[in-house]
Amino acid sequence: MRTVAKPHQAMDKSEEYQEVVEQLVGMQLALHRYLLTILGDSDAASTVLQEANIVLLKKWADYTPGTNFVAWARSVAYMQALAYVRDRRRERLVFSEEVVRQLEQRAELNDDTSEDRLALRHCLAQLSKGSLELVQLRYRDGSTIDEMAGKMGKSSSSIKVALHRIRRGLLTCVQRQLADVRN
Repeated sequence: MRTVAKPHQAMDKSEEYQEVVEQLVGMQLALHRYLLTILGDSDAASTVLQEANIVLLKKWADYTPGTNFVAWARSVAYMQALAYVRDRRRERLVFSEEVVRQLEQRAELNDDTSEDRLALRHCLAQLSKGSLELVQLRYRDGSTIDEMAGKMGKSSSSIKVALHRIRRGLLTCVQRQLADVRN
């Protein structure tokens, strides 16, 4: 006997709740980063994340399965961040609501970039000393292929091939890291 998966519309409430919980658990790190960008304080981001998690789980029935869960969760987290700022307005080192709005807009623009950068940093840390040196010469120092070849005592073509392999390896590593973060 073959089981047929239910379409989203036919899910019962417990299945919908389970889906919300799984998605929420899977995006804790991304939500924390988002809140950290907005609030600029890791402790505040952790506090607001916990408050947002509570609200998200209480209001799980407001989420429509199949729609953009990340956008829904971020909007709740954003509202919790605003509430946090409002509640602590008298404290000297808390951003104003306007600053939080501006930082949220910047976080929206840089969101994918920040995950990409974290993944790239991780992958760069995995490189051998020689490979990392080539990457730094080329991209940090701006050395040309010929300059690198002269400095390393190798041919230009061997430097090109090495850089090509390193870039291909970094791309694969970054894609794997991003897939792990998003799953």
